[in-house]
Amino acid sequence: MSTIEDHNPPSSGSISKKRRRQTSEEKYERELEDARVLLKMKTEQIAILEKELNKAKVNAVTRIRIVQEAEQQKPQMEQHQKEEEANEQVEEVQEELAAESAAVDSMETTDQIEATVEGNLNDEYFDVASLREYDRIVNMTFASENEAFHFFNEYAKREGFSVRRSSTKKDRLQNTIKFRQFCCSRQGLREKKYLEMPDRKRPATPISRCDCPVKLCIKLDPKTNRWWVQNFINDHNHDLTAPDCTPFLRSHCSINESQKCEISSMKASGIRNCQILEYAALCSGGYENRGFQEENLYNYTLGHEQSTMLADDADSVLRYFKEREESDPDFFLKYDTKDGCLNRLFWADGQSVVDYAYFGDLVIFDSTYKLNRYNMVVVPFLGCNHHRSTIIFACGIVSCENNETYRWLLEAFLQAMYQKHPESVLTDGDHAMGKAIKSVFKGTAHRICSWHMDRNAQKYIHDPAVLQKFKELPSGICSREEFEKKWISFAQKVSQRVLSRQWLKRTYKCRESWAAAFVNKKMFLGMSSTQRSEGLNADLHSHIKSKMSLGMAVQKFERRLTHKRTKEAELDCK
Repeated sequence: MSTIEDHNPPSSGSISKKRRRQTSEEKYERELEDARVLLKMKTEQIAILEKELNKAKVNAVTRIRIVQEAEQQKPQMEQHQKEEEANEQVEEVQEELAAESAAVDSMETTDQIEATVEGNLNDEYFDVASLREYDRIVNMTFASENEAFHFFNEYAKREGFSVRRSSTKKDRLQNTIKFRQFCCSRQGLREKKYLEMPDRKRPATPISRCDCPVKLCIKLDPKTNRWWVQNFINDHNHDLTAPDCTPFLRSHCSINESQKCEISSMKASGIRNCQILEYAALCSGGYENRGFQEENLYNYTLGHEQSTMLADDADSVLRYFKEREESDPDFFLKYDTKDGCLNRLFWADGQSVVDYAYFGDLVIFDSTYKLNRYNMVVVPFLGCNHHRSTIIFACGIVSCENNETYRWLLEAFLQAMYQKHPESVLTDGDHAMGKAIKSVFKGTAHRICSWHMDRNAQKYIHDPAVLQKFKELPSGICSREEFEKKWISFAQKVSQRVLSRQWLKRTYKCRESWAAAFVNKKMFLGMSSTQRSEGLNADLHSHIKSKMSLGMAVQKFERRLTHKRTKEAELDCK
């Protein structure tokens, strides 16, 4: 009886397994082929480096022989100098040999590469693209050191770490940098002396350095004047930063040049740092996209302000005004020095001279505002235009307040205004200023600010009823005889203390400068106080800080002057 063998057809499951095995083998073959290509490239690079090393050794031996021959032939008169040059050449050759030997030693041998490739091919996380990235970087050249740093920083930002500039080597003959190393910001270790500080006043910052070996070394090729990659290590010994935290790393949060210009302009306009941060975040689409952090902004603004506080601050101010003189033929400048320092300064531009010619019947000024960190006093000369708006005729800055200083200022004012005297002057009641006005502005009516009179009275009169009686005297319309009667009645109620009686005598002596009975028939345009000057002082205080340099304060004052003139032009057009 014959038997028939059953031949069952292969199942679909076995066919799919066979196909997956073939696909896996094909993928393995492709990866193996890529690795062989890279292995071949590495082998060729090692061969080239070995040839260059041998060539460098031959050149070094030749150069050493030349140096030795030069040592034997050098004259005795130049022996010391040539010995130094020969030693420098020998050291340079030795450094080059050591660098090239280190480069060759750092390269993996062919056997090591083969073993690494075979091991990585069996690793499911093996990434051929990383090898290609490495090969691309080591074959790059750069036009400048900054270009190389920018590239490495962008690479670090993509990978998730921060970088910094590290060591350099110089060409001793030309005194130029020929080698530069960039490294991971966590390279190195904190010095022991900073770890052991028993008298530490602040808590130590967290230790961030862990001796990370990642670095990019570049060297200058003197023939092509380009920088080539001498060594590149990209093997971190720490975890990389997450992409959403990378913008906070130090090398990735910096202020670029365009942002610096914009920030400087905003600070010059009186905008605060917190507002600048909000503006930058709004323009860039979020806080994480603005490119710098709050600490970077404060460091930059502080450094920018300190850079303007130079030792030759007064010289910079004078240079600024000299430039104004060249652009404005009617610009007037006068200054005085004492012991090599700027003591007094006065200036008025052409527009101020024109304004004074039209509206110079009344001049208002006081000296109650301290301008800058030198405690110099600003004395603006103000007026009132046809819109009853405040205009600035001139400005003075002085280091002391005495009769001589005020005389100098008033004489400079007349010189700038072609000797035209004002009809009347309104001041804050400074005694030295009053004496200077009488001697320089002869025939000019002088009125003391009623607000300053009231403030001084409060120091000596503590009875509210008596103080109210005094406040009626500057503004009460009456004859001179009636004023004398009111004054006698008021004086009898004042305390008999010595200081109060002395103030009473001083105030009565200058009654022609504040009592309405004496000043009402003179032209003061209905004004009895230096409120306009006080308003300008408040405006200056909001824009000019006490620690500003003199030059920056002057430029701020000029900007406020331009602002007021713009407002006046706007009113003229209405």
